[in-house]
Amino acid sequence: MLIKFLAVILLSGTSFLIQTIVTGPTGFAADPLSAASTSNTPELKISPRNDSAVKALGTFIKVKSDGEHANGYSITLWKQNDEIIGLVAVHRGLIGDPPAGLLENVKFDPQTKKLSFTAKLTLGQFYDNDQKDVPSQDILEFGGTLTNKKLAGTVTLTDQLCANGCAETKKIDLPRSKEFNNWTEDFQTHAAWKGYIDEILKRRGPRW
Repeated sequence: MLIKFLAVILLSGTSFLIQTIVTGPTGFAADPLSAASTSNTPELKISPRNDSAVKALGTFIKVKSDGEHANGYSITLWKQNDEIIGLVAVHRGLIGDPPAGLLENVKFDPQTKKLSFTAKLTLGQFYDNDQKDVPSQDILEFGGTLTNKKLAGTVTLTDQLCANGCAETKKIDLPRSKEFNNWTEDFQTHAAWKGYIDEILKRRGPRW
């Protein structure tokens, strides 16, 4: 059993909680991923077909903190019918509400557990010879695997305003958080989930 000190940022609010988290083997009573298939979720749309219950799969998080700054990733996933939907938050800089983005182009293979997605983010301000202090236009790309215990793979971040993309690639290994799973809500309809997500993105979503 491993004890880690994490700065944990709530997706749904403006407060943060710094605590010692004891992590160990965790899992679902049944495997909810086994029913998920390859899917695409390019944007939030409401229709009679997809306005069904949205079930939480969990929050996968690893964030380091020195008490003032935070660095890491948190990804919260839900499942609606056979689709995986969710949010990614990138923690970098002062502790507070981290920039967040909606998962898009989601693909998941329940047999191999391979997962991929993209997300639009604004991680800060961009400066160059032509543009001064404008919101960055960041694209996050993830490719890896998703199991009941963790989400692991490679993240690539690029800023579309940067002439060469200013690509940044790193490996991530995010354990499923037992504490956050207790707080992650189910929703009766896609519309209810969309309302929740929209409120987060108004404050912390991409500015482009």
